[in-house]
Amino acid sequence: MRKIPNFVPLQTALIDDIRIKRLNKDHLNCSGLGILIGLYFYLLKNPNLTCSYNEIDIIADELRASIPIIITVIERYNLFEIIKDSNGNKFFSPMLNNALEPYFEICETNKIRGQISAEKRKLKNQQKLDELKKLKYNLKDESDELNSTNVKESNLNKSNSTKSNSSSSCNFSWKNEKNFEEFFNWLKENVRETIKNEKHYKNTLLEKLQDDDSKTLENWNHFIAFKKEEEIIKRIKALKGKCVLLQTKQGNEYSKEYKRDILQVDINESEKSFILKISHEENGEKVYLSIPVEFSSLEMIENKLVKDNSP
Repeated sequence: MRKIPNFVPLQTALIDDIRIKRLNKDHLNCSGLGILIGLYFYLLKNPNLTCSYNEIDIIADELRASIPIIITVIERYNLFEIIKDSNGNKFFSPMLNNALEPYFEICETNKIRGQISAEKRKLKNQQKLDELKKLKYNLKDESDELNSTNVKESNLNKSNSTKSNSSSSCNFSWKNEKNFEEFFNWLKENVRETIKNEKHYKNTLLEKLQDDDSKTLENWNHFIAFKKEEEIIKRIKALKGKCVLLQTKQGNEYSKEYKRDILQVDINESEKSFILKISHEENGEKVYLSIPVEFSSLEMIENKLVKDNSP
């Protein structure tokens, strides 16, 4: 069944139609044109765009016109066509039907596009399901291999190496999709264009990632790099207030490792470095030092931190 619009499509040349001119001449103050438009609206209420003569009394009441005038507008000016069936006379408007054809074509096109889009979504969902099943089986195989009592140490090292390479990869896959929500929020804060529909933008973004779109993957890699650096900065800030075992250099010789209090940490993100401001006792006096450290040496500093229960 066709979807009928809740508006009447009219051409601007309607007023120049000779039939409309006769209608207006016979019915003063454009009352005839008003009845014509009213009949159009009434026809639109019917899915098949036809109306029975049995309803003319109701139409006349709604349009505040007499039944004879309604019948005259329908029959005299060749604006409607009349057909007969077992239920009696019915009328319809070829002019209205022709005016609705572009609308019906758009509806049909949108319907076909909707069906195509639904099929595409169905196919993508099936592909996602297949990938998830494949991942599940792969994880099960890996688990069985690691738990096997006959696994050789060399194979175990190889498996660990493979896992390490996989986790450090910046390429998008179902294994790291849990970061997608963070990526989406990060991208919202960094893109220049206005996002009008977040749900549509999010779905499109996910599709582009899965389709290996180069620009989207480039943004994904930027996000992963940002996230790694953010984690490093978080770890650096956590050094403040801790105690670290460090040596001091006297001439060409290094002293033994002594506890140093980290009073402050100044981070230089552009230089990928930070400065530790520490203090220690030397000859009964408090000495303050500033030690430059590269981001790459962070793990070494963390390994030298004094645990809370250390003497």
